[in-house]
Amino acid sequence: CIRDSGLTCAVAGTAMDTPDLQIIYVTGHNATGKTTLCQQLAEKYADQGWHFIDGDEFRKASPELAQSMEDASSKVNGMMRGTLGNKNLVEEVRQHGAEIRAAWEPHFTDVFQKLKEEMVATNRHKMVFPYHCYQPWTLDLLRTVFPGGPRSCKVVEVEVSRELRKERFLQREVPAGMDHEKLWREDDGE
Repeated sequence: CIRDSGLTCAVAGTAMDTPDLQIIYVTGHNATGKTTLCQQLAEKYADQGWHFIDGDEFRKASPELAQSMEDASSKVNGMMRGTLGNKNLVEEVRQHGAEIRAAWEPHFTDVFQKLKEEMVATNRHKMVFPYHCYQPWTLDLLRTVFPGGPRSCKVVEVEVSRELRKERFLQREVPAGMDHEKLWREDDGE
């Protein structure tokens, strides 16, 4: 199921030195097929000028972005997860919303700004880009970097069943050396 979240991109200003850029930002849980969907869309509409950049690979290819992700994560990872066993876990995490945003906002801003620079530098003005969306403010940052309303900036959320997501996740992990089922059956719990 692909759901257009109905979010529209607010006009935050127009830059005269920036070409007319269009982005389809595809988000969703891990293992929902975001990357596969984006690749297929870009291939199908390549004759209309659409291109694809994998968000995770884009981040990993940039030492600055990789470092900003590591920095943000190390600052607030515990706050984002909360305390295991806490009956008020959701409220505990919400209490740290401002700190979490302060830690992550520079990372997302840099990702979107570097993507925009890449699009301009490579003359790829139409981009399908799968990446994460932690909170609605993440999309506000996207809209700031890619202003111009829904014609310029479209957000799509991909959803699949929990069972399919788990199956896809495990299929992805085994080739990477993480056979979770085998570890669960054979590991001593270390």
